[in-house]
Amino acid sequence: MEVNTAFFNEEDIIFSYTIEDGLQDGTFIDITEKVKFVIKWKSVISKTLYEKIQRINNEDNEKITLIIQDIAHMFAIAVKNKSQDSGYFFFKCCLEAELTIEAEKIVSAINFNKIGEPVLTFCLPEDL
Repeated sequence: MEVNTAFFNEEDIIFSYTIEDGLQDGTFIDITEKVKFVIKWKSVISKTLYEKIQRINNEDNEKITLIIQDIAHMFAIAVKNKSQDSGYFFFKCCLEAELTIEAEKIVSAINFNKIGEPVLTFCLPEDL
């Protein structure tokens, strides 16, 4: 007799929302090219976090890119300092290029796309 040890079966899923869905509808923005020197996986940022970075930096694309790269570096530090196994990482990063405002909490999660490849997602805590 075969025993099914899965928590649930494919037919039990009522709805799924993938990274690809989020990229298509604008919930996520692909930042892979901007962070590829730090993170080798596909990386996305929530629209909420991206728009906040834009607003704080007066839509200056160079500053926005620098902040996104700072987030990637802070994530790398958080991973190195992580003491427990989890797919979520919490860290702080200043979202302004001039560093005159207080750092904000950022959440990152390791997810997987439709074909099982890792995707790193960055967002604000309220996006969860």
